[in-house]
Amino acid sequence: MYRALKIISLLAALAVAASCSSERSLPKASEDVDANVGASGGAAGGNLGGGGAGLADAGSGLGSDDGSAPLIDLCPKDERRCSSGAIEECRDGAWTQVMTCGGFCLNKACVACKPDAKKCDGSAPQVCDATGSWTASGAACDTGCNAETGLCNGCPTTGQRTCTGKDVFVCSPDKKWVKDVTCSATQGCIAGACTACDPGVSPVACQDARVRECATNGEWKEKVVCENFQVCGVDRCLPTYASTVTIGVVESVKFSTIFQDGSAILVGRFKGSVDFDPTPKVALLAGGPGAWFVLRVAGDNSVVWAKAFSGNILMNSLSPGSDFGALLTGSFFGSADFAGRNESAATQGTNFIIRISKDGTLDLRAFKETSAASWSITDAISRPTGESTFVGRFSGTLQFDVDGAGYTSIPDNTNGFVATLTTAGKVSSVQQIRALNNGQVSPTNVIRSTSGGLWIGGLASGEIDLDPTAGIDNRLVSRLSFFMLRLDAGGAYRAGKILDVANIDFSTRLVALAGTSDDGVVVGGNLYADSGAIDLDPGTEKVSKTAIGENDFFVIKLNKAGEYQWGNVWGGSAWDELAALQTHSTDEVLVSGSFKGNLNFANEQSPVLRSASDGAAFAMVLKPNGELRLVLNTGGAEGSASAGFTQTGFAMSGIFMGSVDFQPGNGVEFKEGSPSLFLSRYSL
Repeated sequence: MYRALKIISLLAALAVAASCSSERSLPKASEDVDANVGASGGAAGGNLGGGGAGLADAGSGLGSDDGSAPLIDLCPKDERRCSSGAIEECRDGAWTQVMTCGGFCLNKACVACKPDAKKCDGSAPQVCDATGSWTASGAACDTGCNAETGLCNGCPTTGQRTCTGKDVFVCSPDKKWVKDVTCSATQGCIAGACTACDPGVSPVACQDARVRECATNGEWKEKVVCENFQVCGVDRCLPTYASTVTIGVVESVKFSTIFQDGSAILVGRFKGSVDFDPTPKVALLAGGPGAWFVLRVAGDNSVVWAKAFSGNILMNSLSPGSDFGALLTGSFFGSADFAGRNESAATQGTNFIIRISKDGTLDLRAFKETSAASWSITDAISRPTGESTFVGRFSGTLQFDVDGAGYTSIPDNTNGFVATLTTAGKVSSVQQIRALNNGQVSPTNVIRSTSGGLWIGGLASGEIDLDPTAGIDNRLVSRLSFFMLRLDAGGAYRAGKILDVANIDFSTRLVALAGTSDDGVVVGGNLYADSGAIDLDPGTEKVSKTAIGENDFFVIKLNKAGEYQWGNVWGGSAWDELAALQTHSTDEVLVSGSFKGNLNFANEQSPVLRSASDGAAFAMVLKPNGELRLVLNTGGAEGSASAGFTQTGFAMSGIFMGSVDFQPGNGVEFKEGSPSLFLSRYSL
């Protein structure tokens, strides 16, 4: 299954001096400012957010010809296939065994035997025909039928050869069948000889970027040559382009959450009157400058619902809910309209969490009664129980309600917190990630680990205590860097690590986290050119990488103890950024974003180069060891584009301007944007 993740709007500095209502622009990056609200009227949290995709569960593995971990295979709904003498059916995006065959499985059905198999029926030899049925292969044997070989005892001509299953028999001088050789599992046995392939067992296979078909004579012949953006996936080229729709005229697309049923929740900014439904239906929203849209698009690209928010609202994160809904976090100042629900913020501004159900019902929790010198919610996740876990930072004394306990930071420090919100909207627990002696701690990302615990990432500097429980894990972080910590399902502290960065600046930030099967985590982020080196290994060894171009991106895999497994930095000469990542149950990793110019997605020894002079969206799949499995780029992208898996493949969303060809292969499909949201779909 696919592990849920979310992409959030992140800060990249802990300074709290700018106005909350201001926004800054990043070249080719998203524009939202993560805001603090506080008694002083609020202060902006320094840097900017990245849109992204939260993904829902689906799928199982697809075998590959190189012996490595399987390429992600999202099976078509209700499709059937044969697998090791059984029939499997695609249910909820995964291959599930529904029947065990007593004989053999052929063409998605149970049959009596494997074609070309032989046996004896009394004294008569039989052969299994192409339909999987036993038929007489000749008259009854005068010398008797050999049950072991399925041949008559005795043979007519010395040197004559024949097959029984994978075994080759030769007629000896004394006219007896003698086994000569057994063909390998990948070979066939036809007319007394081992052949390159077995048409009854392996009708298709891959060779490089070609799909091969096993002919009736047991020789491979080329069936399809995959296009330059595709790879061979056993019996077909992957991925296959399906369609692209454009939606409205918008200012930006900040976040997207894509579900296995093909639907998506999209969040961004717009102004004026916009029809957000790409079908002949109409989903009209109206808003002034800086208005937000939140819409759900169905798998058939029709809009299920569309909401408009207006006022001085800042969005920090979007993550998928457990019921195909979503969680939004952010803050607002003054008066705001949340899809018809009017709210007035506290004097210092108000942070919020919005639960959105599948049908579009909004449940707004505005923390008006919460007090602190300044504080913000930076990310939240949904629990299977319906509760939510959210993280953020504060200075002064944080108190979520007038009767509750206060949580105090040392003066001039910024502390982190981890809190639980009940289904009734009450804060039931709070834990601090403490800063000491002018230290700074700011959680920016949270995900649920595979075993039900938490991975939390963010920024830290100075003296800090990474353990939010009663224990102590003090660290001295000499300069602003990234931190990672893990809590188990019972809330116990299990790991804490620091990822050192020479100079966190401008667009350098954590963007996304995703869990792995070993209870570890994959960490993704962006690295600005002036930030210098990042040490990808939080342990004693040093794996130092620097940005190659103006802005690059990194991906790191840590195990459950926070120990380095692999990592890399990707980038070209221009602006390249990561917007989303996702892990599969096989621990393959889907990474998506945008790039401009030339970018090598593999390594110097075996480069996989892609070029996009005007910018393009990309999606790449990494093997469990971090090596490249697959990459495609398509269309133009203004800022980042985010990909997420569906039941039949994956979808990618973003924003584009002008005339763009969204067909990544040899075909052509131009769309016009001014600027517009796009949603492209691919099948696997």
